[in-house]
Amino acid sequence: SLTRGFGALLTGGVANITAAGGVLDITGGASVLGTVLRVGTTGIYTGTTGVLDINAAAATTGNIVTIAGTGLTSGTALLVNATTATLTTGFYLRCNDGAATDFSIGDDGATVITGSAAGTSALTVTAGDLIASAGTLAVTRATAYPFEANQTEDAASVEVLRIQGNRATPADGDTGYISLFLSDSAGNQDEQARIAWTATTVLTGATQDGDLVLSALVNNVLTTMLTLD
Repeated sequence: SLTRGFGALLTGGVANITAAGGVLDITGGASVLGTVLRVGTTGIYTGTTGVLDINAAAATTGNIVTIAGTGLTSGTALLVNATTATLTTGFYLRCNDGAATDFSIGDDGATVITGSAAGTSALTVTAGDLIASAGTLAVTRATAYPFEANQTEDAASVEVLRIQGNRATPADGDTGYISLFLSDSAGNQDEQARIAWTATTVLTGATQDGDLVLSALVNNVLTTMLTLD
Protein backbone atom coordinates (compact mmCIF):
# COMPACT_ATOMS: atom_id res chain seq x y z
CA SER A 1 0.00 0.00 0.00
CA LEU A 2 1.42 3.38 -1.02
CA THR A 3 -0.26 6.66 -0.25
CA ARG A 4 1.10 10.06 -1.21
CA GLY A 5 -0.66 13.40 -1.16
CA PHE A 6 0.07 16.33 -3.46
CA GLY A 7 -1.07 19.92 -3.44
CA ALA A 8 -2.76 21.76 -6.29
CA LEU A 9 -1.26 20.70 -9.65
CA LEU A 10 -0.81 23.62 -12.01
CA THR A 11 1.50 22.28 -14.71
CA GLY A 12 3.47 19.12 -15.35
CA GLY A 13 2.74 15.75 -13.76
CA VAL A 14 3.06 14.14 -10.37
CA ALA A 15 4.96 11.17 -11.77
CA ASN A 16 6.63 10.46 -15.10
CA ILE A 17 7.05 6.77 -15.91
CA THR A 18 8.68 5.66 -19.15
CA ALA A 19 9.42 2.10 -20.25
CA ALA A 20 9.88 0.12 -23.44
CA GLY A 21 7.16 -2.43 -22.63
CA GLY A 22 4.10 -2.04 -20.46
CA VAL A 23 4.49 1.23 -18.58
CA LEU A 24 2.12 0.50 -15.71
CA ASP A 25 0.69 -2.91 -14.89
CA ILE A 26 -1.93 -3.03 -12.12
CA THR A 27 -3.63 -6.26 -11.13
CA GLY A 28 -6.46 -6.23 -8.63
CA GLY A 29 -7.70 -9.41 -6.99
CA ALA A 30 -11.33 -10.47 -6.75
CA SER A 31 -13.19 -7.60 -5.09
CA VAL A 32 -16.83 -6.86 -4.42
CA LEU A 33 -16.19 -3.28 -3.35
CA GLY A 34 -13.39 -0.87 -4.13
CA THR A 35 -11.63 0.48 -7.21
CA VAL A 36 -8.45 -0.89 -8.77
CA LEU A 37 -7.48 2.47 -10.29
CA ARG A 38 -8.93 5.83 -9.32
CA VAL A 39 -8.08 9.18 -10.86
CA GLY A 40 -9.84 12.28 -9.57
CA THR A 41 -9.57 15.88 -8.43
CA THR A 42 -10.58 17.31 -5.06
CA GLY A 43 -11.76 20.61 -6.51
CA ILE A 44 -13.54 21.83 -9.62
CA TYR A 45 -11.52 20.87 -12.68
CA THR A 46 -11.26 23.73 -15.20
CA GLY A 47 -8.43 22.52 -17.43
CA THR A 48 -8.63 21.50 -21.08
CA THR A 49 -6.20 18.57 -21.29
CA GLY A 50 -8.44 16.26 -19.26
CA VAL A 51 -8.20 14.78 -15.77
CA LEU A 52 -7.00 11.63 -17.53
CA ASP A 53 -4.95 12.22 -20.70
CA ILE A 54 -4.14 9.25 -22.94
CA ASN A 55 -1.98 10.30 -25.85
CA ALA A 56 -0.75 7.85 -28.49
CA ALA A 57 0.92 10.34 -30.79
CA ALA A 58 2.28 7.84 -33.31
CA ALA A 59 -0.35 5.09 -33.22
CA THR A 60 -1.23 3.64 -36.63
CA THR A 61 -2.78 0.24 -35.82
CA GLY A 62 -4.20 -1.59 -32.84
CA ASN A 63 -6.38 -0.15 -30.09
CA ILE A 64 -5.55 2.91 -27.99
CA VAL A 65 -7.86 1.82 -25.16
CA THR A 66 -9.25 -1.68 -24.66
CA ILE A 67 -11.96 -2.61 -22.18
CA ALA A 68 -12.36 -6.36 -21.78
CA GLY A 69 -15.23 -7.73 -19.71
CA THR A 70 -15.54 -11.37 -20.72
CA GLY A 71 -17.46 -12.23 -17.55
CA LEU A 72 -19.83 -9.26 -17.73
CA THR A 73 -23.49 -10.25 -17.42
CA SER A 74 -25.79 -7.51 -16.13
CA GLY A 75 -23.18 -4.81 -15.55
CA THR A 76 -21.88 -2.01 -17.78
CA ALA A 77 -18.58 -2.03 -19.68
CA LEU A 78 -18.31 1.78 -19.74
CA LEU A 79 -20.40 4.14 -17.58
CA VAL A 80 -20.32 7.91 -17.99
CA ASN A 81 -22.10 9.81 -15.23
CA ALA A 82 -23.20 13.44 -15.42
CA THR A 83 -25.94 15.59 -13.92
CA THR A 84 -28.70 16.59 -16.33
CA ALA A 85 -29.34 19.86 -14.47
CA THR A 86 -25.77 21.07 -15.03
CA LEU A 87 -24.72 19.28 -18.24
CA THR A 88 -26.69 21.80 -20.38
CA THR A 89 -24.42 22.38 -23.42
CA GLY A 90 -21.87 19.73 -22.45
CA PHE A 91 -21.54 16.19 -23.78
CA TYR A 92 -21.35 12.62 -22.52
CA LEU A 93 -19.24 11.77 -25.54
CA ARG A 94 -17.59 13.86 -28.25
CA CYS A 95 -15.43 12.63 -31.15
CA ASN A 96 -13.27 15.13 -33.03
CA ASP A 97 -11.39 14.86 -36.33
CA GLY A 98 -8.85 17.51 -35.31
CA ALA A 99 -10.83 20.38 -36.79
CA ALA A 100 -14.41 19.88 -35.64
CA THR A 101 -16.74 17.52 -33.81
CA ASP A 102 -17.94 14.64 -36.01
CA PHE A 103 -20.05 12.77 -33.45
CA SER A 104 -21.48 13.78 -30.09
CA ILE A 105 -23.93 12.59 -27.45
CA GLY A 106 -25.36 15.26 -25.17
CA ASP A 107 -27.99 15.59 -22.46
CA ASP A 108 -30.95 13.19 -22.73
CA GLY A 109 -28.99 11.21 -25.34
CA ALA A 110 -29.21 13.93 -28.00
CA THR A 111 -26.97 12.60 -30.78
CA VAL A 112 -25.42 14.62 -33.61
CA ILE A 113 -23.58 13.07 -36.56
CA THR A 114 -21.86 15.54 -38.89
CA GLY A 115 -21.50 13.04 -41.73
CA SER A 116 -19.81 13.64 -45.05
CA ALA A 117 -21.13 14.61 -48.48
CA ALA A 118 -24.71 13.89 -49.56
CA GLY A 119 -25.13 10.32 -50.70
CA THR A 120 -22.61 8.91 -48.21
CA SER A 121 -23.69 6.79 -45.24
CA ALA A 122 -23.70 8.58 -41.88
CA LEU A 123 -25.55 5.84 -39.98
CA THR A 124 -25.77 2.19 -41.06
CA VAL A 125 -27.84 -0.52 -39.37
CA THR A 126 -27.13 -3.96 -40.87
CA ALA A 127 -29.74 -5.81 -38.79
CA GLY A 128 -32.55 -4.99 -36.39
CA ASP A 129 -34.94 -2.03 -36.36
CA LEU A 130 -34.80 1.66 -35.53
CA ILE A 131 -37.71 2.39 -33.20
CA ALA A 132 -38.88 5.86 -32.12
CA SER A 133 -41.60 5.61 -29.48
CA ALA A 134 -42.15 9.38 -29.37
CA GLY A 135 -41.20 12.47 -31.33
CA THR A 136 -41.04 13.19 -35.04
CA LEU A 137 -38.63 12.05 -37.73
CA ALA A 138 -37.66 15.14 -39.74
CA VAL A 139 -35.52 14.77 -42.86
CA THR A 140 -34.24 17.96 -44.51
CA ARG A 141 -32.15 18.09 -47.68
CA ALA A 142 -31.40 21.01 -49.98
CA THR A 143 -31.03 18.98 -53.18
CA ALA A 144 -32.56 15.78 -54.61
CA TYR A 145 -35.05 13.76 -52.59
CA PRO A 146 -34.83 13.65 -48.77
CA PHE A 147 -36.22 10.14 -48.29
CA GLU A 148 -35.82 6.82 -50.10
CA ALA A 149 -37.35 3.40 -49.40
CA ASN A 150 -35.59 0.62 -51.30
CA GLN A 151 -37.16 -2.85 -51.07
CA THR A 152 -34.78 -5.46 -52.51
CA GLU A 153 -36.98 -8.55 -52.03
CA ASP A 154 -36.91 -10.58 -55.27
CA ALA A 155 -40.66 -11.13 -55.70
CA ALA A 156 -43.36 -10.13 -58.19
CA SER A 157 -45.27 -8.17 -55.52
CA VAL A 158 -43.51 -6.52 -52.58
CA GLU A 159 -44.58 -4.18 -49.79
CA VAL A 160 -42.30 -1.13 -50.11
CA LEU A 161 -43.85 1.09 -47.45
CA ARG A 162 -46.42 0.55 -44.70
CA ILE A 163 -48.27 3.43 -43.02
CA GLN A 164 -50.81 2.40 -40.43
CA GLY A 165 -53.07 3.85 -37.79
CA ASN A 166 -53.25 1.73 -34.66
CA ARG A 167 -56.18 2.88 -32.54
CA ALA A 168 -56.87 1.13 -29.23
CA THR A 169 -60.66 1.35 -29.70
CA PRO A 170 -61.34 1.08 -33.46
CA ALA A 171 -64.71 2.27 -34.77
CA ASP A 172 -66.44 2.56 -38.13
CA GLY A 173 -65.27 5.66 -39.96
CA ASP A 174 -61.75 5.76 -38.50
CA THR A 175 -59.52 7.65 -40.95
CA GLY A 176 -55.79 7.95 -41.51
CA TYR A 177 -54.31 10.45 -43.92
CA ILE A 178 -51.14 11.83 -45.47
CA SER A 179 -50.97 15.63 -45.76
CA LEU A 180 -49.17 17.26 -48.70
CA PHE A 181 -47.91 20.80 -48.03
CA LEU A 182 -46.40 23.62 -50.11
CA SER A 183 -45.41 27.22 -49.34
CA ASP A 184 -47.82 30.08 -50.03
CA SER A 185 -46.88 33.66 -51.04
CA ALA A 186 -46.40 34.64 -47.38
CA GLY A 187 -43.98 31.80 -46.76
CA ASN A 188 -46.43 29.67 -44.78
CA GLN A 189 -46.61 25.93 -45.28
CA ASP A 190 -50.23 25.15 -46.29
CA GLU A 191 -51.89 21.78 -46.89
CA GLN A 192 -52.56 21.58 -50.63
CA ALA A 193 -53.79 18.00 -50.88
CA ARG A 194 -54.54 14.94 -48.77
CA ILE A 195 -54.54 11.19 -49.29
CA ALA A 196 -56.84 9.53 -46.79
CA TRP A 197 -58.00 5.99 -46.08
CA THR A 198 -61.10 5.22 -44.06
CA ALA A 199 -62.21 2.06 -42.31
CA THR A 200 -65.90 2.31 -43.15
CA THR A 201 -66.56 -1.05 -41.46
CA VAL A 202 -64.04 -2.21 -38.83
CA LEU A 203 -65.73 -5.50 -37.88
CA THR A 204 -63.18 -8.17 -38.72
CA GLY A 205 -64.28 -10.70 -41.31
CA ALA A 206 -65.86 -10.77 -44.74
CA THR A 207 -67.85 -7.53 -44.26
CA GLN A 208 -64.83 -5.33 -43.52
CA ASP A 209 -64.67 -2.30 -45.88
CA GLY A 210 -62.23 0.53 -46.58
CA ASP A 211 -62.23 3.71 -48.68
CA LEU A 212 -59.49 5.69 -50.40
CA VAL A 213 -60.16 9.45 -50.49
CA LEU A 214 -58.25 12.07 -52.51
CA SER A 215 -58.71 15.73 -51.55
CA ALA A 216 -57.29 19.04 -52.84
CA LEU A 217 -57.40 22.70 -51.80
CA VAL A 218 -60.10 24.76 -53.56
CA ASN A 219 -60.57 28.42 -52.59
CA ASN A 220 -58.62 27.73 -49.37
CA VAL A 221 -60.91 24.81 -48.45
CA LEU A 222 -59.71 21.20 -48.51
CA THR A 223 -62.24 19.52 -50.79
CA THR A 224 -62.88 15.83 -51.53
CA MET A 225 -62.21 15.19 -55.20
CA LEU A 226 -62.39 11.42 -55.48
CA THR A 227 -63.53 8.59 -53.23
CA LEU A 228 -62.81 4.94 -54.09
CA ASP A 229 -65.07 2.69 -52.03
